Amino acid sequence: EKMKGWARAFVGQWGAVPAPAIAPSPAAAKSNEPPPLPEPVQKLLGGVRDLWAIPAQISKILNLLNASNSPAEVVCAEIEKDPGLSSQILRLVNSATYGLGTKIASIKRAVVTLGYPLTRRMVALSALTSKLARPHSELDFDFKGFWNRSLTIGHAASLISKATKLGNPDEHFSAGLLHRIGTLVVYQYLRTQMKEIQTAVAGGAPAEEAEQRILGTTSAEIGACFCEQWRFPPLISEAARHHNDSAERLEELPLPREALVVAALCRLVTDDPVPVANEAVWMGFLRLPPLQVRETIEKACTLARSASGEFAAA
Repeated sequence: EKMKGWARAFVGQWGAVPAPAIAPSPAAAKSNEPPPLPEPVQKLLGGVRDLWAIPAQISKILNLLNASNSPAEVVCAEIEKDPGLSSQILRLVNSATYGLGTKIASIKRAVVTLGYPLTRRMVALSALTSKLARPHSELDFDFKGFWNRSLTIGHAASLISKATKLGNPDEHFSAGLLHRIGTLVVYQYLRTQMKEIQTAVAGGAPAEEAEQRILGTTSAEIGACFCEQWRFPPLISEAARHHNDSAERLEELPLPREALVVAALCRLVTDDPVPVANEAVWMGFLRLPPLQVRETIEKACTLARSASGEFAAA
C-alpha cells in the first residue's frame, strides 16, 4: 500500500512516464515493401527508375486517400495542385465506365461521389495511364483497341461479381482493367523488343512464346511486377500475372477469385467465330449459366465501347 501511495504521489507531481515507443520489427517493416523484381525483369527494366517510382505528389495523394480520416478539403487541394491529374480524373469519372448518370464538374464532387477507395484507384489509374500511354511513331499500337478489351474484361468481371455475389465488383473491375498493363510497359520502355515481338506474332508465333524468347520473361510477369511496385492490391497483380495461364495451372494455384474470373474472361471474350477450346471449363470458373455469361459479355462490350475512347485519350 505504501508503494502504491508513493506511485500515486509521483504521478500527481510529475505526471505519468510515457511507455517507450516500440519500433516495428524488421519483418513488419519489410512486409509493407514490394517484393524484389525477378531477375529477368530486373535485367530488362530494373534501371528504369521512372517506371517503378511513384511520383512524389501522387504518392502523397494516395497516402491521404488511404487514411479514412483525411479531411476531404486537404485531399482535393492536393489533387488540384496537378491540373493534368485533375483533368484526367474528371475525364475518366465522367466516362460511361463509372455510370454515374450525372456530369461531375469538380474534383471535390468527384471525391465525395466516389469515396476514398475508388478515388484512390482513379488517381493511380490516371497517373499510370499518363506514364504509359505516350505514343511512339516507330511502333503501331492500337490504344483504343487495347483499352476497349481491357474495359470489356473489367466490366464483365464486375457484372459477374454482382450476379454471383462473390467478391467486390469494384475490385473485379480494377483487376480486369489492369490485367494487360504489362503490354503498355513493354510498349513504353522496350520498344525495340516490342517491334521484334510484333514481327514474330505477325509471322504466326504465339505471343507468349515470342515474349519469352525475346524478353526472357512475359508481359504478364512485367505487368504483375509493375502493379506490385505501385502497391496495387495483390488481387490485381495476381490477375495480371496469371491471365494467360491454362485452366489446369489456375486450378493448382491458390489464387484470388478476381484472378480466376479475369483469366476465364480472357478466353471467353473473343470475336473469333471458332468455338472456344474447353469452353465449359472456363465457364465453370465464373459460376454462372453459359447463357447468362454470354449476355454479361455482350453488356460489357457495349459499356466498353462507349468509354474506350476516353481512356485512349487520357
